[in-house]
Amino acid sequence: MYVSNFDLLEIRGKGDGPLAFRLVGFGYDMNNPSRDPVLQYGTDKDIAQNVSIRSGKHYYETPEVLGTANGKFEKYHMDLSDSPLTFAIVVRYPGETELRIPVENDVIRLEKAALPKGFSIRREN
Repeated sequence: MYVSNFDLLEIRGKGDGPLAFRLVGFGYDMNNPSRDPVLQYGTDKDIAQNVSIRSGKHYYETPEVLGTANGKFEKYHMDLSDSPLTFAIVVRYPGETELRIPVENDVIRLEKAALPKGFSIRREN
């Protein structure tokens, strides 16, 4: 189950049916708000990757989470049906530089992430 403090971002890939799209969620565990928030990536059936983001922010400082490909930013729905599932997940806190996490051919590439000073990320599964 996705833990998200906002609407999930849906990325539409090639083909039809539930395996043709991916979901991105981001949120805090409200039972333990001092834990780092988690970015989640997967399908409607399974979360494929969980990534914790250490930012030093409080749970009430909610960022904007977007998908970007080909110079376009999307908040709710991104159509990549003409290309592989290659894009970047952008986490943007107000007044801060943005964190960019690349997804290449449906795999989150943490080693290529662009992190603002004071931020760190860690794979959870």
